[in-house]
Amino acid sequence: MKKKVCMFVRNNCKNDARVLKEAGTLTQNGYEVQIIAVFDRFCIKDDIREEKNGITIQRLELKSLVIILLTLFRNLTLFVPQMLKIQNLFRQLVLEKNEKKKQIQIDKPRKVSVLFWGIIYLLVRFFFSAVRKSLRFILVTSKKVKGVLYGILKKILIPFHRPFISLDYYLKASKAAIEFQPDIIHCHDLNTLWAGYLVKRKRKHVKFIYDSHELYLYRNKSEKQYFSSLIEKITERYLINKVDSVITVSQSIADFLQEKYKIKSPSVIMNCPITHRQNDEENSITGVGYEIFDNKDVKKVLYLGGRTFNRGIEYVIEAIKYTEKDVVFILMGPGNKKYDEKFMKIAEENNVLDRVFFLDPVPHDQVILYAKKADVGISPIINSCLSYYFCLPNKLFEYVNSALPVLSSNFPEMKRIVEGYQIGETFDPTNPKDIADKINSTLEKERHTKYIHNCLDIAGQFTWETEEKKLSVIYQSL
Repeated sequence: MKKKVCMFVRNNCKNDARVLKEAGTLTQNGYEVQIIAVFDRFCIKDDIREEKNGITIQRLELKSLVIILLTLFRNLTLFVPQMLKIQNLFRQLVLEKNEKKKQIQIDKPRKVSVLFWGIIYLLVRFFFSAVRKSLRFILVTSKKVKGVLYGILKKILIPFHRPFISLDYYLKASKAAIEFQPDIIHCHDLNTLWAGYLVKRKRKHVKFIYDSHELYLYRNKSEKQYFSSLIEKITERYLINKVDSVITVSQSIADFLQEKYKIKSPSVIMNCPITHRQNDEENSITGVGYEIFDNKDVKKVLYLGGRTFNRGIEYVIEAIKYTEKDVVFILMGPGNKKYDEKFMKIAEENNVLDRVFFLDPVPHDQVILYAKKADVGISPIINSCLSYYFCLPNKLFEYVNSALPVLSSNFPEMKRIVEGYQIGETFDPTNPKDIADKINSTLEKERHTKYIHNCLDIAGQFTWETEEKKLSVIYQSL
C-alpha cells in the first residue's frame, strides 16, 4: 500500500515551483501526495479540487472574523429599517392582544390576569419606544459618523485579521488532512506549521516535516505586524522541536536555525530547476510582449521573479540609462499593479521606458526555454531583512541552467556561487552605476563567453534531478 503524504502550503499552489517539484518527486517515488492549499482570487470554481500529474491539490476557502465584523458594521444602515419594521410588527401584536383582553367580561377571578397583562403592556411599550428611538438615532447619525467609526474599528481589528485567517486555515487544513489519513505531513513554511501539529496530535504515528523556504521570522514585510510576529516567534520556537526533520534552502539559513534553536543541522535542498522536462525543440516564443526574446538586435538583461518591493528592481531600471543603448531590461514574473506603475514611472523619469518590458510569468517547467533567449540573468535583491541577506533564490539556478551569465547582489550565498564558480559578477544592489558597470563588463564578448562556458560546466550540479535525491533520502529515513 502506498504511503500517504499531506503537504500544507499557504498559497494557491498554481506556480509554487518548490512545492510542486517536491510533490512530483514523491509521486514518482511511489507516494500518494495531497497538497492542501488556499483558494484565492486567482482561482476559479473548478480549482477547489485539482488533479495534477498524479498529485491532488485541495484548496480551502478561508474566512476572517475581522472581515465579517467590518462588513456587518459597514452595512449596518441596511439592517436598521428592517429591525424597525420587526419591532413595530411585534408592538402591534401586543396591542392587539391587549385589545382582546379588554373585550372580555371582567369578573373577580380575572382581575389579576388583566392587571398582569397591563403591566406587561406598559413594559413592552417602554422597551419598544426606547429601541425605536435608539435605532432611529443610529439610522440618522450613522450617515455622518459611520465613516469615522468604521475607520476606528478597522484600525483596532485589522491587526487580528492575519491571526484569524491563520486560525481558519489551521482548523480546516488539519481537518482535511485527518480525513486523508496521511503517514507523513510536510509543512511548507512557518505559516502552516500549526496545521501539521494539530494532525500530529490526532495521529501520533505520523512523521512531521518542516520545510522552511526562508527565514520566515525575518522575511520581507511591507509593514510591521507586532501581534502576528509575536505569535510566529512563539510558534517556531515551540514547534521546531516537535518535528522529525527540518529542511531549508541554503546553508546560511540552516546554520542560523541550528544555532538559534539548538537543533540538529537542517537538511539543505536548494531551489534548483527541473531540466529533463524542458522542451528544447521549441525555437520560438509566442505571446504578446514575449517577442522581445527573439529580437537579436538587443542585449537582454532578464529578471525572473515577483515584481514587488525590496527586490532592487528600481535600481536596475535606473542603471539601464548608464548601459549601452542596445541593452534592454525584461522583467518576467507575477506583477502587482501598484508596483508596476511605480516602476514604469521610474523608467519614464530615466528615459528608458522603451527599454523596460513587463511580462507575466510562465509555467515553472518552461522558464528555461524563455531564459535561454536572454543574454544576462540578474538577481538584484535588497538587504532589507536577514532572510534576503541569506537567500539563494531559484532564479539564480535557472540562469545557470539557461547558460546565462549571472549578476547578483553581493550577499554571502549568492556570492559564493557566482564568484566561486566564476559564472558572473556581484554588485551593490542599491548603486545603479555599479549595477550598470557590471552589466556592461559582463556583456563584453570575451568575458561573456567565459561565463557562459562556466555555466555549462556546472549546470549539472544545480538541477532538481540532483537535489531531489536528498529529499528521497530524508523520506526513506523517517
